[in-house]
Amino acid sequence: MADCIIDAILSQAEKIAALDLMFRPGIRQGTRECVMIHYPYTLVYRNGPQRVEIVRIIHQRAEYFQRRR
Repeated sequence: MADCIIDAILSQAEKIAALDLMFRPGIRQGTRECVMIHYPYTLVYRNGPQRVEIVRIIHQRAEYFQRRR
């Protein structure tokens, strides 16, 4: 199960980079948030000129999301 989740996270990160996908703005300035569809996780990332930097992987029940702007 854990291997499937890791594979899904890596696959989504590759899609963000390859397709220059822009998801919703993140809580922290300069970040974006990609909600995973099949798993209860959100990827918080920064989109750089040559790479995507995954800043955090957060379970969607985390208190992080209670602190919306």
